[in-house]
Amino acid sequence: MPRFLMVINCTVADAVSTLAHNSTLARPSISSTAVQLLHDLWPTIAAIVAAGWILYLYVRQRSHAQRLKLNVSASLVSKSDHARLDISFSATNIGKTRVPIMKSGTAVRVFTPPAQARQEWVHYGSRHILEDQVAIEPEETVTENLITYLPEPAPTAVQITVEVNGTKAAWITRVTAPLVTRDDQLRS
Repeated sequence: MPRFLMVINCTVADAVSTLAHNSTLARPSISSTAVQLLHDLWPTIAAIVAAGWILYLYVRQRSHAQRLKLNVSASLVSKSDHARLDISFSATNIGKTRVPIMKSGTAVRVFTPPAQARQEWVHYGSRHILEDQVAIEPEETVTENLITYLPEPAPTAVQITVEVNGTKAAWITRVTAPLVTRDDQLRS
């Protein structure tokens, strides 16, 4: 028999007898046990990581928070015997949850300039808004137009404050409208 075949034959025979003698096939090694354990636990670990990531995104994006975007525009027009205040108001739900509207405190408030400098604006009057609205759904826009007549002499400007009260938050916005006489309006 050639010598290299003898070496291969002895090597295979020695390896088989060593494996059988030490019975390493009967006892798994530590590394194969760790691999098997990791293989068995992988779905559980993946589910925990995915749940943590979803919770992080939920809290970060605050998709449960109520959000409204308020827009107000106003014009104060003076005529011969009175001043007319036109108020246009819109509320858009920019959140992902429904915003219930509370009736108390949800209003438009009109303020006139103070008589003297460095004083607060004087409250002229209030009107309730969104009286027929129970809630604002996600991506819904609700608009209202109000007309208020102010007695002469017309103020030089008015400040309009819009407040919308929800069950969890309140939204407030202010806008100031200068007086426009009828002649100024015709020129533009």
